[in-house]
Amino acid sequence: MKKLILFLCFSFILSSSSRPQTAWQAHLDSKVGFYQSTDFGLILAGTEKSLYAIDAQTGSIQWRRKTGKVNETAVTPIPSTDLAVLTRDLGSKSRLEAVDILTGDRIWESDKVKGDVMQLTIEPELDLLAVVVDRAWARRFFPGQSAVGKRLKNGGCSTCDWTTVIGVVSPVKYDGLDEDTPAEIYLPYDQQQVDAFTVAVRTTGNPLAIVPSLRRDVAALDPLLPLANLRSLASLVDASIVGRRFTMAVFLWFAVVAAALSAVGVYSVLAYLVSQRTKEIGVRLAIGASPSGVVWLFVREGLVLTAVGLAAGLAGALAAGQWMRTLLFEVRPADPATFAGVGCALTVAAVLATYVPARRAARVDPTDALRTD
Repeated sequence: MKKLILFLCFSFILSSSSRPQTAWQAHLDSKVGFYQSTDFGLILAGTEKSLYAIDAQTGSIQWRRKTGKVNETAVTPIPSTDLAVLTRDLGSKSRLEAVDILTGDRIWESDKVKGDVMQLTIEPELDLLAVVVDRAWARRFFPGQSAVGKRLKNGGCSTCDWTTVIGVVSPVKYDGLDEDTPAEIYLPYDQQQVDAFTVAVRTTGNPLAIVPSLRRDVAALDPLLPLANLRSLASLVDASIVGRRFTMAVFLWFAVVAAALSAVGVYSVLAYLVSQRTKEIGVRLAIGASPSGVVWLFVREGLVLTAVGLAAGLAGALAAGQWMRTLLFEVRPADPATFAGVGCALTVAAVLATYVPARRAARVDPTDALRTD
């Protein structure tokens, strides 16, 4: 009997020790349809709503993409890379996306493919070369159609390998804001290595505040790797337009002075003309004209003269604006706001130049106005 009890206790201990222990748990949004391991210590798990990347050691969720229901055949890791191709069902059409396994970011997206993608095969032995082009390049070589998926040989080289366009990005101005945007092709560093290159870092707050941490990160990669010419994007833009900015500042001051002199001149001339017609104002008032009618008469005549002057000045400004076209960036020579502002300022000066002296003369007794020399 003692032997039987000892055997039962020993069996219970063995069964208890062989029971698997739970290392971690991950709470997902719905029922898991599939999961697969990757070479980066992550598990890709698909549910009825999303695709997850889960740390295989800790169970923490690294990222999540709301993709809808996907099956195991819809996610295909690309060998020797950190990418996976995701097939999206769009009803009668399908779409392919390359997703970064480590971050979940979408690297590229294909055009809509008719029908369902039944099988997707990755051929790493083909060593397919990939490039990214800008919109200027795409419009030049593939006008009216998508450049994604098109093949090319860079530089017209007949013996070079074919490369495939996997993305289209916005154009970048290198030499100045007023320069034409060139058609550019961006190659991966592994395909065409260079001795020096520029890295752009997006920051929040003061961009120069992260310089020490950048130097530490670069030194951790290679202590002999130099890091030079650290500048913010704002300083680069300012340096590229400092000459134009000085020239336009000089033109601006000349324009302000010219506008002020024009307003003073218009006011002085019209005010003098009105003061010379004081007797006429007295006569009109003596024969029964109302003061407001007399004032409006002179204001109307002043506005007619101002309109003639503005028309002549507008024609001259449009002609001079064509000469200044090379000094402007994203501003048309015939800028409506500028012309409207100057025109309104001169019109206000003309109204004041006629209204103030006419109003003053209309308040004088007609007999006193007639005695005025």
